[in-house]
Amino acid sequence: MPFKVKDESLAKQGALNIEWAESQMGSLLEIRKRFEKEKPLKGLTIGMALHVTKETAALVRTLETGGAKVYITGCNPLMLLLHLQKQAQMFLLTRGKASRNIMSS
Repeated sequence: MPFKVKDESLAKQGALNIEWAESQMGSLLEIRKRFEKEKPLKGLTIGMALHVTKETAALVRTLETGGAKVYITGCNPLMLLLHLQKQAQMFLLTRGKASRNIMSS
């Protein structure tokens, strides 16, 4: 189902926020390096319903590096989303990695 990203400028800032988060996630980056070589998740499809944050986006990127096809939707029962979370969501949307349901979070 096609979708339209409401504010692509959020995706650009989201990418910067995700890069910063990744710089603080040394263990995840080590796993990503291994995944890049081994592709242990090749052929797997992973679905997630999580709070979509810059850290979650870093996890999605790592799983994709491992060969998985990843689908993610926002899941926040309290509906208390921060602006930074929206930026991470828009980044994932512009890459076609998130459900359009994320826009209703």
